[in-house]
Amino acid sequence: MVGDAGYDGEANYDDVERILDAKLVCAINPRRDADLKDLRGKGELSQEKRKQLEESNSNRARGILLYLTKKEKLYGRRIWIEQSISILTTFLSMKDIPYWVRGVRKVARWVFDHIFAFVCIAYCNKKHGRR
Repeated sequence: MVGDAGYDGEANYDDVERILDAKLVCAINPRRDADLKDLRGKGELSQEKRKQLEESNSNRARGILLYLTKKEKLYGRRIWIEQSISILTTFLSMKDIPYWVRGVRKVARWVFDHIFAFVCIAYCNKKHGRR
């Protein structure tokens, strides 16, 4: 999964790994780690920070390293994710996801709730002979 810097948090990396059995790659939010501020500007890490990330067992550290090695290839696929959200909002009349729905669990819950409501309404209309 590919996201913007707003998703750069340990809880999001863990949720994507645990719930979706996937890897999260997102732009690095330098506010979460002072050593990563230079990375956004220069595009490279210091040797000490790279070694620290490689030794870490956290999902965020693995996501940052994946971002560094495959950023161009993976970020190009983010367009596909945006198109998928556009399809959901168009066909299910979801409009925009509200500003207060943030994080993997909340977005998934919000989308599943809307899909469930859509299917229930379609079923009731079919059962009552309405189109």
